Amino acid sequence: MPTKNFKITINPEDVIKNGVISADQKDKIAPEMEWKYTSNYVTKDNLAMLDILAHNNWKRPIYFAITVGSENLIGLQPYLYKEGFAYHLMPFKTDSASKDQDKTNTLVMYNNVMNKFKWGNMKNARYLDHESTNMFYPVILSMFVNLSQNLMAEGHADLAANLVHKYLDVMPDLYPDITIALRKNYIAQMLYEVHDIPAANKMFNSIDAYVTDQLNYDYTLLENNKDGLNLQEIQYGVSLINAMANTAKQNHQTELSDKFEAQLKDYQTKFAGVIGNGNR
Repeated sequence: MPTKNFKITINPEDVIKNGVISADQKDKIAPEMEWKYTSNYVTKDNLAMLDILAHNNWKRPIYFAITVGSENLIGLQPYLYKEGFAYHLMPFKTDSASKDQDKTNTLVMYNNVMNKFKWGNMKNARYLDHESTNMFYPVILSMFVNLSQNLMAEGHADLAANLVHKYLDVMPDLYPDITIALRKNYIAQMLYEVHDIPAANKMFNSIDAYVTDQLNYDYTLLENNKDGLNLQEIQYGVSLINAMANTAKQNHQTELSDKFEAQLKDYQTKFAGVIGNGNR
């Protein structure tokens, strides 16, 4: 099936009247929504969505769960904005500089995260199942990172500060794998940006404890010539320590940056023969 181009003409009055966007966002509305359907087949659910787009006339909001596959988004990514755990279809002018998955309806999403979502007892739970630690927690963490960065970029430093402190209040200090440590690095960086130095240092030390534990284990495997060495994890870990050293130095946390730089030198020496060579 060749690429199919679709287009919908937008009536701004309908979009505002039906509450899809607020009146002060009128200048952001595109005269037309244009997108490409690139899949080589059409499923019934995709046909249903195309029918909704053709006949809904913005009378009801259209959302997609953020966990659905890209094929189910039928090419609408340029017009999808996160409002939490769902993308809201909004007929704004497209911005080629923005990554589709990182766009947020920022103030609406902030209100949802801060005031509407119920976080339960995830932070203090004695046990979290596999789905919680390996699916929901990474999704939630990425959501906080994405929103805090967009709040800061849009000039809402005070709201970004509220948001990262909300994260500290409701989320546990978990590390299912190295990718979580990488994401937490962005939370720590934001804590520095909003001038909460003690909280940023505490998070960096937490990340460091996990990363060095993993690297020490990997070095034991390497020394004993055992299977299971994951060089991607080593590369991520060493790179992360380097990033933390630089951030700590930039924020005048000399003791912390010195510690990270010493660790970096040590691990670069230990793994000099294997870093960059793929998985063993």
